[in-house]
Formats: sequence, structure tokens, C-alpha cells
Amino acid sequence: MGAASDVAVQYKKWVHPFAGKVLLGSPAVTNGGSPMGLTYLQNFIGSCTSCRIDFVVIHWYDSATNIAYFKNYIPQAYAAGGYRPLWITEFAGAGTVDEQIAFLKVVLPWLDSLDYVHKYAYFMDKAGILVNNDGTGLSALGQVYDTYSG
Repeated sequence: MGAASDVAVQYKKWVHPFAGKVLLGSPAVTNGGSPMGLTYLQNFIGSCTSCRIDFVVIHWYDSATNIAYFKNYIPQAYAAGGYRPLWITEFAGAGTVDEQIAFLKVVLPWLDSLDYVHKYAYFMDKAGILVNNDGTGLSALGQVYDTYSG
């Protein structure tokens, strides 16, 4: 992705004409450090002051044992995005299957309780992650995600 100000120019040219016809999302940012992540999001929004942005798109990746970091990042992203609804289009906690399951059992109900989180999707749906290695049926992690997702 280019500089936030350059992306804002392209957003105005190519995306903004659809304002009022479809919901418009921000560029997706991850939880990487500055100048990426939330710094980039703030710079984009600051450069796109006349843009309609209906929701903010974020990603998050870290250790499944770092639940506190996840729970801090989500409200920070909400604030950085100008208190627009959040779409978490990718998130994952790395670690053992048991650690990932424990992570989901805590964060999914929490995400569902936040009225500003409108969408979320675990990364990624492929054999060995949310489905069994042979592609048949949900894995243990997939069963937890299926049970708790809202």
C-alpha cells in the first residue's frame, strides 16, 4: 500500500463515487507498528477528510495467549477510525490448538458484546485450521468458532 495521502487521492477517485450506493470501507490495516497499522489508518482518514467511510477494516495477528493485547487493540482501532463501525476481516491467535481454542472462547463472546464490531472473520478457512486436515468436517478450532460466532 502506498502513502496514506496517495491512497486517499485514489480512494476519492475510484471508491468515493459509490458513496450512498454501497457501504464504503477504509483500507484494511493490521496491528503492525507505526507507520503501519493504526497510524496508517489515522493518516488515511486525516488525508481523506471529505470522504465517506462507513466502516473501518482491520486485521489482527499475534499469540493466542496475548488476549489482553487483542482486547486493547480493538477499542484503539475503533477510536483511530473515528468511532466508525469495525469490520475485523482477518484475525488469528498463533499457538497450540488448545491455546487457539482458549483464545476464541474468550474473544468471540467479547466481540459479540461490542456494538461497534459489526463483522469479524477468523483467518483462515482451510484444511488444518477451521476444517480437518482431510477437508472433511470442522476441526476442533472450527467447532469452537462455529459455536461462538455471532
